[in-house]
Amino acid sequence: MEPFRFLHTADLHLGTPFRGLDRKLPPEWHRRLQEASYHVMERIVEVAIREQVEFVTMAGDLFDAAVVPMSVQFELRRGFERLAEHGIHVFVSHGNHDPRRGSAPVHWPDNVHVFAAAPLLPPSDYAVPAEVFQTRSRSTVQVSGFSYGQAEFRQSLAAHFVRQPSVDFAIGLYHGAVGSSQGHENYCPATIDDFRSRGFDLWGLGHIHQRSVLSSDGPVIFYPGNPQGRHVREAGVRGVYLVDVDRHRQAHLHFVPTASVVWHICQISAEDAEDLAVIRWRALEVVQQEVRAEVGDAHLVRLKITGTTSLHSQLFGQEATLQATLQEDLNAWEPPVWLESIDVHTQPQADVEALRHSQEFIGEVLRRLARLRAEPERAREELGSVLTEVFHPGFGLDLKQFSDTELADWLTATERLLLQYAEPAEVSS
Repeated sequence: MEPFRFLHTADLHLGTPFRGLDRKLPPEWHRRLQEASYHVMERIVEVAIREQVEFVTMAGDLFDAAVVPMSVQFELRRGFERLAEHGIHVFVSHGNHDPRRGSAPVHWPDNVHVFAAAPLLPPSDYAVPAEVFQTRSRSTVQVSGFSYGQAEFRQSLAAHFVRQPSVDFAIGLYHGAVGSSQGHENYCPATIDDFRSRGFDLWGLGHIHQRSVLSSDGPVIFYPGNPQGRHVREAGVRGVYLVDVDRHRQAHLHFVPTASVVWHICQISAEDAEDLAVIRWRALEVVQQEVRAEVGDAHLVRLKITGTTSLHSQLFGQEATLQATLQEDLNAWEPPVWLESIDVHTQPQADVEALRHSQEFIGEVLRRLARLRAEPERAREELGSVLTEVFHPGFGLDLKQFSDTELADWLTATERLLLQYAEPAEVSS
């Protein structure tokens, strides 16, 4: 066979509504993030054309929902049309966010092939649909894939991929949780061994938004991650993978950044700092290092401050003031940087362990908080009874909707607030 190149991506989530971020970001930054996500397909197309790929594979969740605005549909079609002008084919599967139900309201151009929805309970003889593509150098490539027919699809389909013996190279597109779901729903679960048993050369995955290479050979198995981060939990550079296949059927991956707006989580220590100016200097230094290390047109930063410090009382509860002060420095930076929030996780210079073992009221409260952190279900039960008026069914709020980690973070923040009021005599020298 002769060498060829293609591009793999997944999880574009076009049409993301960004609910809640409009309350955390100023209008111009909220608009900048919306535009970055709206035009992510345009940037992917530019990479595909510039790098002269033969085809593009897209493994699910092109849209954030089954129904999206007409403008989003046309944005995707414009991208497909530009690829068609350069003779680039596209192979598409739908995922759990954009399950394929009936015909699309906008028909795609002829260079686009969309894989059919898989049956909810596939029979034993079901074979995942396959398309055979011939490259410009006359190599034959099989691309197999399936679409979700509904939002929740928990049946593994790995065993239903069948390699055609006559092809030079076989690609499997799979939108699902492979190995660990890593905080995502365990849809269409599969293992690396499941894939290795099918005889395919490469598996281009989707569903997990963090890029990772699960196997570098025999076969190559990888997640490209999403090409544009949508919130702070999707921090770091985001992009797509170019795949170069050589004449020996070896696939070589090359990551290409495509995110216009990059999210960052930065952390500094307030340890040994006795002047707020030191906090300012440390914060600006770490943000500058982080921003310079990543390619992006704009940067959104969440700053976390940790450590035991005499400045705890000046920092804790003063996050908004500190954020506004640091933002004045950042406003002069290019590319633009916005400090999305500051999380203060410092501790006062008090002997916390001594307090926790004391017979004073503060000791009893600290011990109770520690027990609740260790027993999340007990914490939900006790807090639920105390906060009945807040977590009332009529408000649609339930402590069960929050993770154990979130619950522990709340209890830790309560402890830090309490320690501010420790008696001066209890502060260690």
